[in-house]
Formats: sequence, C-alpha cells, structure tokens
Amino acid sequence: MSALPSSVSVSSTSPRGGGAHASPWGWTGLLGVMASIGMAGGCGDALTSSPSANPGTVTAPADVVAIAGPDLVVLEGSRVALSGGLSRALVGAAELNWSQREGPSVALSNPSSPAPNFVAPVGPARLVFVVEARADDRVDVDEVVVDVVIDMALEGGSLSNAPAIVVPPGDRLAAVDELTTIRFPWTGRGTPRILPRCRTRNLEVALEEGVVVASMRPRDLPCPLVVEDDVAELGPAQRAAGRSVVVLWPSTRSSFPLTRATAPVLVHPGAEVQVQLDADGHLDVVDGRSLAITIEGGRATFTAPRTPGSLRLVAETRRDGLSGGIRPVTIEVGAGPGNVAPVVSGGPDLRVRPGARFRIVATAVDDSATAGELTFAINQVLGPGVRTTGQGGVLLAPNSESSTTMVFHVTADDGTAESAPDAVRVVVDPAAENLPPELILPPELFVVPGASFTLDTSAARDPDAGVISQTSIAQNQGDERILLPIESDAPSVTLTAGLAGERYRFVLSVVDDGGLEASASVTVIVEQAGPFVDANRGTVDGDGTPASPFVSIAAATATAVRHRFSALRLASTDDVPLAAAALPDGIGLHGGFRFVPGIDDEGGSYVDDGGESRLLLAGDLTLTGASLRQVRLTSTTSPGALVLRQQSNLRRVRAEVPTRIEAQARVLATESSFGALSIDNAFVALTSVVAGEISASRSDLQLVATNVDGEGAAGITMEAGILSADAGSTLRSDVMGLHLLSGVAQVAGAVSVDQRQGAVADGVVVDGGSLECVEARIEVSSAGNANGVRVVRADAVVSGVGTVVVSGVEACGICGGRVDLRGRLEVTGTESASGLRVDEAVLERVVVDVVASPDRAATGVVASSLTASSTVVLSAGLGSALVAESGSLRHVTVLGLDVAVDAPPALRLANSVLQAPQPFGRTPTLGIVGFLALDGVDLDLEALGCPECVVAPKGAVDDTGHLLDDAQLGEPNPLVDAGDPEDRVDVDVDGEEVPTGEAPDLGADERSVLAKKKPPP
Repeated sequence: MSALPSSVSVSSTSPRGGGAHASPWGWTGLLGVMASIGMAGGCGDALTSSPSANPGTVTAPADVVAIAGPDLVVLEGSRVALSGGLSRALVGAAELNWSQREGPSVALSNPSSPAPNFVAPVGPARLVFVVEARADDRVDVDEVVVDVVIDMALEGGSLSNAPAIVVPPGDRLAAVDELTTIRFPWTGRGTPRILPRCRTRNLEVALEEGVVVASMRPRDLPCPLVVEDDVAELGPAQRAAGRSVVVLWPSTRSSFPLTRATAPVLVHPGAEVQVQLDADGHLDVVDGRSLAITIEGGRATFTAPRTPGSLRLVAETRRDGLSGGIRPVTIEVGAGPGNVAPVVSGGPDLRVRPGARFRIVATAVDDSATAGELTFAINQVLGPGVRTTGQGGVLLAPNSESSTTMVFHVTADDGTAESAPDAVRVVVDPAAENLPPELILPPELFVVPGASFTLDTSAARDPDAGVISQTSIAQNQGDERILLPIESDAPSVTLTAGLAGERYRFVLSVVDDGGLEASASVTVIVEQAGPFVDANRGTVDGDGTPASPFVSIAAATATAVRHRFSALRLASTDDVPLAAAALPDGIGLHGGFRFVPGIDDEGGSYVDDGGESRLLLAGDLTLTGASLRQVRLTSTTSPGALVLRQQSNLRRVRAEVPTRIEAQARVLATESSFGALSIDNAFVALTSVVAGEISASRSDLQLVATNVDGEGAAGITMEAGILSADAGSTLRSDVMGLHLLSGVAQVAGAVSVDQRQGAVADGVVVDGGSLECVEARIEVSSAGNANGVRVVRADAVVSGVGTVVVSGVEACGICGGRVDLRGRLEVTGTESASGLRVDEAVLERVVVDVVASPDRAATGVVASSLTASSTVVLSAGLGSALVAESGSLRHVTVLGLDVAVDAPPALRLANSVLQAPQPFGRTPTLGIVGFLALDGVDLDLEALGCPECVVAPKGAVDDTGHLLDDAQLGEPNPLVDAGDPEDRVDVDVDGEEVPTGEAPDLGADERSVLAKKKPPP
C-alpha cells in the first residue's frame, strides 16, 4: 500500500460542522494526522467505544452514525425535502432530530422524521441543517448545506447541481487486529474523505485510478468508517456532495446481504413508478424533492414528478443489523419521444407601490411535436398574500409601510410535461417609481401566401407593475395591401397574408398604468416557402413547397431560419440521396416523405409513408437541440459523423456512420440503429440497435431494450460514469462484450460473446470500477480461451445476481478481483475449467457447475478469502473442487471427482457436505467442524480431529449436488436434527421453505424430533 496521496484525506471530525459533538469519543486532530501517516500502534483508550478484555470476544455497542444527505442547490420558494434516511444505529433503531444551524429561519415539518421538508426562503441564502441521531447513550450529528438561488439558470441548471452519491460496499467481516482491506469505485466529483469511528492500527487510504482502497487493523468491532465526498474545489455552494458508511463487523457474524434494486430507466411525468427491492430494502430520495414513497413487500411505489429531469435515489438492504451497501438508482423522467418539457418565463421581477395593481404575464416555448395546448399556473410561494381585482389576472399589492418581497412560481404545462418553475419577485416598495414598459419584437416576420399570422403584444413587460392598461396595433396605411384599415386596441390581432412579394408594416404600442408608452415596428414579408427537401424533384431556385421543393438541405436552411421551422421534411431515394449540410441550432430533420401527384398530375402533396430518407455525409452533421426522424445516414469516402448536442431526440434513425454525443447533451434515441457510438459527459437513453462499439466517458448511459453488437471489438467501453442495461438489452461481440475501465456498470440484460476464432474471448473485462449484475446473463463461447468476467485489477468489484455460462479451451467463469455474488456459474473447458478464481469472494445462494475433460483440471471455487452460504459447488475434473486460504462455509455442498476441499484450518465449516474420494485434500485438515458426506470412503473422525462431525450415508446428494430430503434419505438418518440451532436456515438452496424443528438437519427438509416419536397409546 502506497502512502496516502494528496487527493485523499483521512479525518477524525466531520468537515460539515460535526465538531466535538460528532463523536461520543471526543476525537482530536491528532487522530487524523496519525491515520494519514499510517499508525504503528493503536489510539489511546479514550477513543475506545467498547474496550474488550479478551481480543477474541467482541461486544456490539449501540453505536450510531448520522447521515444528513448531500448538499443541495434549490430555487427560492420551492419545497425541499432533506435526506436523513441513511442514518443508522449499529444495534437497534436510531432516533433522529433535525434543527437549523444557520440562515434565515424556516419551519421544518416533523423534525423527528428521516425526511422533513420546508419552503425555501427568499434567496440568495445559505441554510445549514443538522441531524442528530441517538441510540441508547450514543449520539452523532451531521449537517447539510442548502443554497437557495433566485434563478436555477444562474447555477447551470439541475444537471450541474445533481448531487454525487458515495457508494461504499456493504458491511464487511473482520477480526480484531486482522489486516482488513476494503475497495470500492469512486464516482464522486471531489476528494474521498475517510473518518474512522473506532480505534484502528496501520490505517492507510489511497485513491488508485478511480478506486478507493483502505486497509486497517481494527482494534474494536463493529467499526464504522464514514466516507464523504469533499468537493470544496467546486465552491462553497457544493462543499460536501455525499456521505455514507461502511461497517466492519465481527467475523463471527453471518455474511451481509447484497443490496439489490431494479428500477425503470425512463418514465413519463406523473406515471406510477415501481422499484423492486429486497425484502429488507428501503429507498431514499437524495436530490431534495418531496416524494411520497410507499414500500411494501420489497416493492417501492411512488408517482413520478410532473417535471422531466433526472430523479436520483439510493437503495439499501439491511438485515440483522448488517447492510448490503448502497446502490444508486437514477430514473429519467422524460415525456417520451418527440416531447420535451416547455420552457417558461414569468417575465422580469417587479417593483410596485403598496396597494398598486400588478400582473405577471407568463410566456413559454415548447418545441415538442406532440405538445398540446399550453396552460399556465402562477402560484405565490412566499410573502404576504395578495388578492385579485377580478380583472383578468390583475393582482393587488398589499398595503405595507415598509419594503417587503413576494415570490411567485410560474409553470407551463403542455398536457404531457410540466416546465421547471420560473421565479418572479414582486417587491412592494413605498418609494417605487413608475418605469416605462418594454416591448421587444423581431423586426421581420415571414409568412407564406394565404397563411394566417398573429401580431401580439403579450411580450410587453412592465418592470414596475406588469399591468398594461392600453394596447394598439396599427398598419401603415401607405402599404400596397391594407389588412388592418382601423387601428385595433386589442392585445393581439390575427390577419391573413396576401400574395407572395407583399409587405405589411405595423406599429405595436403598449401603455402602462402610469401612462408611459413603449412601441415596436414589425414588417411582415410574404413569400412562398415550405419545409420540403427532395433531391429528385427539387430545383436550385426551389422554395420548399410541394410544387417546388428545395433540392438540398443547404439551400433550405436560410428559409428554415426565417420561417422558424422546427424541422425540414425530407424525401430521397438510394439512387439520389440528399447531401447533409450544417444545421442551425433548433432545426431538425424528419425523413420518410413521399410525393403524391394530384389528379392529372396537377398539384400534389407530400405524405409520410413510414419509410426513411437517405442522407449522405461528406463531413459532420451536427444536431443541436432538435429532433431527427426516419433517416439513414451514410458517408462518402471522406468520413463523416453524426454529432448530437444539447437535448436531441432520435426516432427510427439508421446511422451507418460514427455517432458522437458531446458534453452536457441529453439524448433519447428510440427504434434507431447506430454504428460506432462515442459519448462524453452526457445523459443518453437508448431503445435502439448499435451495430458497432459504444465508447462512453463520464456519462450516464441507459440501455432500454437495446442490442449492441461490437463486431471484432468491445461491445461497450465504459470509463467513469454509470452504465445501466435493462433485461431487454443484449451486448454482443466477437471478442469482448463490455470493457469497464472505471465507474459503475449495472447490467440486467445479456452479455454474449461467440468467438469462432482467436485466442481469448471475454464477456466482461473489469479494469477498474464496479460491475453490478441484476439478474444478468453472461454467455461466452470460444474456440480458444474464454472468460465470463475477467478482472484485470485486483481491487475491482463484481457483485449482484446473475448467470454466467462459459465454454472454451481454458474456461473461467469469474477470474480476479473481489466478488459478492448470487446466481449461477456454468463453465465447460476442454483443457481446464474454473468457476470462480478470485482474491476474495462472498457467495450466497450460488450454484457453481464446472466441467473439464475427465483427465483435465477443474476447480469450482478458488479464493484467498471465501465466505459462502447456501451454495452448491460441482466440479467434474481433476484437482480440488474448492480451494480457500481462509473464510467460512455454511450450508455448502461441494461435490468433486478428485478432492472436495483444499484449505488450511483457518477455513471454518458448518452444516456443509463434502463429497469426493478425498474430502480435505491429500493431507487431513484439523480444526474443521461440520458435516461430511463421503461416497464409499471410510472416515476416521477422531483422526481428522473432528469428533463432532457426522458421516452421511451414500447418496446424500443427488446428481446435481443438492441434498436429498429426509424422505429420500430414509431412516436411520444421522443428518436429521444433528446441527447447531444457530445455524438453522429458513429456506434450502432452491429457495424452498424448510419446516422448523428443534435443530437443523442437513437434508432439504427440517422435521421435528417430536414427529419421529411414537404416539401415546
């Protein structure tokens, strides 16, 4: 272990104000200094939470850790929920109490709840809240900073303010003074900070290529280690982004459960959302939203917000005081293909006199193709209440002798999605003066002949009152055609354009309550124009109408900008494809149109026939904040690429060219296919086919029913960020399905590699970070060597539930790193085969089935440290079926053709079956206490040093290695009620319920001793 680098800190006090009250042990700065250089000895007795007279006997104190959640940035007047649900007591339940330490006073709802909420005050403001967690006589505190802003746009929007989530592993097993190492991927934005909560020796921490590695010798157990993400370099508004805890438990405890959570990737606003959890799991929101979550039967249910955006939650499973670690859950709330949320503006802030009339005039922009009619809502969130005057939304300011501030939130709803709120401040000031209104309009408006157009004064803004008392719209009477002969006092007029080439000049004026006026001149230009582009029928002087379409996209762009088209409509064939050209921001391309002639070939129109249009790229085609539909992109000899920026929607797109998604983009692609796809610091949700590799860096990549086929390369290469692939997705490749360099990859779909030629085929290669399987299936078949999951770095983590099926010359299911696994491994090798060959493994309900040629080596499990429960290991080949240097086996069946277990006395065995000609390797191993079932081998238990062991009869397990039930074993049966009651399990390895008796037996059934007694006469 290298010395502690400058980018990692080890502390003994909370950086968020915990101070002397953060620990009942009275930490000092000396502890942090000693820890950072690697202590040779333990801390003083003053730091002892539960001194132990006998190092081998450990008691569990009612220690408690407070977690206030990540810091937040919120809009003034918004309702904010705090996140203390991850606070915990190591024994029993923690009592919580929230209080406010700094900032303008707010009212907390239910301060004793995990997630109290409040209304953010007038900004800018900095609020600091403290949560105190108590358990028995122990107390801990943590704080969270909430920065209140007056405009979310000033802070870069919700994307840049999304809090980081610290993701440590679950509770770990350890012994006093035993060297223990924990590793977990670092996805935070700042510096990892480790706070030891017990006496430790030789504590060293390092950040190695995105992985936090901490090693120590705990002097007391359990030993909490608080992990924080310190992002001070990002400014005071985001000083601490996340906090969590990992606990080292005594090694005599059972293994911890691994947290599981399955959530939809994309949901619609207002939809009911379900997240599947473990039976003991819970779910917390960490982005400050007030979200009512109901958890019942391992299922969390809530209603998605009406506002699109990323919803960030964390799941955690706790059982018997142990934690399975924290699993981040990100759900994108999006209105679906073709619909984005409107962007609303409530206008400028206002300054009015007491008792004056004022009005908030909302406008919105909605580029959604499927948007309905916009409706607006104006809600007062702060300040003294106002009343309406009964005059069309005009409000009456309260009478106040001193200056006071009111805040209103303005939202727009298109029937599918709701905009983020825009805050409007209204300051009531006795000294306010009347200011002239503002009316800013585009000087030119382009329309087509015979089309209706509207002249509207609703864009007028009055900075002091917002009340426009008078409006007027007048046409210059010298125009060739007069559309408005008499000046109109209506706020808007709708007129019909005449012939192409005509121009109309208008003056629009507004007058405020104080008699001040503002005006703007608008010239309306009539010209033939349309959005249609057709390489077959188009001409150089085309105008985009069905009668005369544009011949090229380049010729159409200037007209598209003038007429504010949201997209050009494309018609093309493979014989005459369209040449792609640079697109102005906000203009997309919609293909699949076909010209239908009129009667006698006169007239005609374009219809969407459901097909696609071919675009030929000689260079890059950049799409910025627009949609792309029903097109096929190909390139000439000069390579071109599809470049996506900002928020882009793709539907039924075939990109036979590389696709590049740039920083901060948000891309939704459905029913599409891509070649090579590269993603940089973006959010991407795909329901598509990728006929090439995906390369993603620092991105949130979500695959929904997406097939990735990396021909001759990795299906996906992921560096940092988060990858999630749902159960309908597949990753295929000839060489490697997924190459994980760093970050978190959560796979619920299938990873398959079918290699007919070559040296090595890998389903997943983990160079760093964490691979999380959620009912995943990894299949690898190769004419050469094959690996289901190959871990290059020893500190990488593979966890979750999945099935791994591997076949090859030299085959391995999971090789290298640290594994927390549930599921099944099936490995077949013609030369050699290994199910699991790792440094450290925790197995629960795992079936390992390994087959090699009869005279070749086969190993089910090889691990330096192994903790296994309710697990079956089958090994058909030479060598030891299971090899471990230390650990414990409980309710484990090992079936081998040669040697069952090869392990030193440090391996603890209980309620397990070993079946092979050699149960303990070539040399008997002493100190193992458990049950042994040997087929045709006489066993001297005294000679083995195992007088308490029980020898099972022949055939105690079936052909698959599973224990037979009591009825099949028959009587007398030494395996019935022969175990330790503390080792009893409720279900067998197949998940079937086990009847309860006085003590566990080794069969699949548990039956009471009383049931075997004869009934009384």
